[in-house]
Amino acid sequence: MPFGSLAVVLIAVGALIHAPALLVMGLVLAVVEVLRGLWHRRGLVGVRYERTLGAKSAVWGDEIPLHLTIWNRKILPLAWITVDDHVTQGATIRERPVSDSEVIGMGVVRNGWTLGPYERVIRELHIVADRRGRYRFGPVHLKAADLFAGGSTSEERPMPDAYLVVPRSVPLHGDRTRFKASTGERPAAGFLEDPALFAGLRPYEPGDPMRRIHWKAAARTGQIRSKRFDSSRERELLIALDIQTLPGEHWRMLYDEDLVEALCVAASSVARAAIISGAACGLVAAAYSESPQWQLRLAPARGPGQFLRIGESLARISPYASGPFEVLLASLPRWLSRPATVISISARDPEPYLVALRRLRAQGLLVRHVAIGPDARAARDRVARVGVPAQVGRLAPDWQTSDALELAG
Repeated sequence: MPFGSLAVVLIAVGALIHAPALLVMGLVLAVVEVLRGLWHRRGLVGVRYERTLGAKSAVWGDEIPLHLTIWNRKILPLAWITVDDHVTQGATIRERPVSDSEVIGMGVVRNGWTLGPYERVIRELHIVADRRGRYRFGPVHLKAADLFAGGSTSEERPMPDAYLVVPRSVPLHGDRTRFKASTGERPAAGFLEDPALFAGLRPYEPGDPMRRIHWKAAARTGQIRSKRFDSSRERELLIALDIQTLPGEHWRMLYDEDLVEALCVAASSVARAAIISGAACGLVAAAYSESPQWQLRLAPARGPGQFLRIGESLARISPYASGPFEVLLASLPRWLSRPATVISISARDPEPYLVALRRLRAQGLLVRHVAIGPDARAARDRVARVGVPAQVGRLAPDWQTSDALELAG
């Protein structure tokens, strides 16, 4: 029997038989029922919940402050209130576990408070940026319990928000990988050197291609010398990222997570070095992202803002290839101005896209290839055999802790 009906019965019986105890019990039950109804109707009225992100983006390995504020702006106290804040699965909150939820692809961060009248509580948490990607918050489920067992009220609020975790970028080390900013001095031979800008000779280094050797100087001096070129100041650079990491058809949507992250770190590192050198840098990838197009295309541009855009683009793309890499390469001459340099970065066997790389060179673009992964040496050799300069890219000991991208010819 509900408390209200029982209270009426007790009060009526107590009045009829002149039993003060029954009257008191009935009145107590009536008060309890009134309070229960009050908490049920007014439990979440005047309750304000705020979520504040300390930053909208972070580099992998950093932390983002997360402030949660709950404010009971009424005289009615709250014995217990829980807040289930949905967040994309894979997010890490240092002080709270991210539990599973009924929403596909979303987890739940649960917090609870006891609030007195007009009490406000601020709780500081920290988001650990340990996985690249875009993470969404919302919706939020609030549930307030009354002072008596069996009663509660709940409410859902949208409260959308998001943050990005961009991949790391590290310096480039290795043969012919130095960059210099435009300071007026002659730039060192670098990854973006322009074969049209002859800058002199240097001692031969193991791994130099035969076509770089200056045979006349070697015959005259008796020492083997290699040609050195200036780094281009005006040339556009386009990074073509092959996000597919496993052999087979792209629609199988299989991937190696560590190789995907290593590719993103390599692309970010090359972009940083190119932009520091003063080059205009862009990014293309055949990968699913928030864009409705199957290809991610970021036109070449200069400056720190472009590096930020490249990092955000790398954060947003998924590990699933959306189309064949060779199709992406074949489409580049139609929208990329000349002269331009295309740097392809891949972690798989280059056989499917070798013809596309060779055609890009035949069409007047300077093409270089960076092979990543356990089979990088074999991939580099296969690309070099078709006349495309290639290097092995190595992040040692791994992409999480490496302090440089080692490039070896």
